[in-house]
Amino acid sequence: MDIKELIYITTIAKEKNLSKAGKALGVSQPTLSAFLSGLEDRLETDLFYREKKELIPSPAGKIYLEAAEKIIALKEHTYLSIHRLNTTESKVLRIAASPHRGSSMFGTVYTAFSKRFPDIRLELKEAYMSSILNLVADGSVDFGLGAFADSESDRFDYITTSLEEVVIAAPAYYRELLNVPEELPLNNPDSRSMINSIPTVPISSFKDSAFVRLSKGNAIRIVSDSILASAGINPLNAYETGNNLIIENMVKQGVGVGFLPATRVSVPQKDIAFFRTDTRYYVNLGIIMKKGAEMSEAIRYFAFLAYQADRKTRTYHTPTGSEPISSIIKEFAE
Repeated sequence: MDIKELIYITTIAKEKNLSKAGKALGVSQPTLSAFLSGLEDRLETDLFYREKKELIPSPAGKIYLEAAEKIIALKEHTYLSIHRLNTTESKVLRIAASPHRGSSMFGTVYTAFSKRFPDIRLELKEAYMSSILNLVADGSVDFGLGAFADSESDRFDYITTSLEEVVIAAPAYYRELLNVPEELPLNNPDSRSMINSIPTVPISSFKDSAFVRLSKGNAIRIVSDSILASAGINPLNAYETGNNLIIENMVKQGVGVGFLPATRVSVPQKDIAFFRTDTRYYVNLGIIMKKGAEMSEAIRYFAFLAYQADRKTRTYHTPTGSEPISSIIKEFAE
C-alpha cells in the first residue's frame, strides 16, 4: 500500500464525493476517478457504492479504510517521534490574525497542527489588517493570517490559500433604483449558489453614490480603488473603517454603498442588496510573512491545513497553479 493512495482513499471516504475530495487533495476529479478505478481493478472488487450522488464504502472498502487509517496513523507517529528526537526545546509560533476569519481559521487548524507539532506552542494576537502588516513587518509575529490584494510585494512574502470575490453591498432600495428584481428564494441554497444568484451590474451604476469604505491599506480597499478607477469614478467617501461589520451596518442604515467579501452574501440580509461587478475582482487569502523570512516546515504545514479548511467554504476559489501553495500541497498530501 502506498501512503499517497491511502490518503486519497480516506479523503474520498470522508468527503463522499470525488469532486470535493479532489479539491481537498489539490488534484483533479478525473485524476482521482482514474486512481479509484485502477485500484478497484487491481483489487478486483468495488471499494465504494454510489448512492444518491454519494460514495459509500463497500464491505471491502471498510476493511481497506480501516487498514489505511492505521497505516497513516503509524506514519504520523513515526514522523512525530523522529521530529521529537531532533527538537531540544519548546518553540513558539507567533501568529497575527483578524478577529473574524483569521481567528476562526486559527481555531479550525489548531488541533491538527498541534498533533503534528506538539512541541510548538501557537500564540495568537488579534488585530485588524493594517496592524497585522505592521506586526509582520517589524518581526513581532512570525506570520499573519489575512487578505491581501496582490501576491507580489517588496515588503512581504505570501502563501495564497484561496481567492475571495469582492461584491458590492447597497441599501435594499437600490434594487428598485437600479430596476433589478428581488432575488427569488433558492431551494436548499449553499453559499456558492447564493452568490451566483445575485445580479450583476456595471460599476458605473454607482457613480453618484456615497461610499462607506474600508481603511487604506486593507486588501478590499486596494481592490475597490482599482474597481472605481477603472470606471472613472472619484468616490465620495462618507465614512472609513477597518471593520467589515461596521461597513455592513452603515449600508443597512442607508449611509452609502460598500465593498464586502463574498462570504457576507451567505448571511441573510433583508436590508442589504448585494451586486456583483460585471468584471469579477478578487482578494487573496492566506499567510503573510516578512520578505525573505524562512518558510519553516511548521509554517508550510499550517498553510496546508488552512488550504484544506478553505476548501470547505464554497465561497472561496482555489488558487490553481499558484506557488508556493501547489508545492506545499504536494509535500503534505502525500
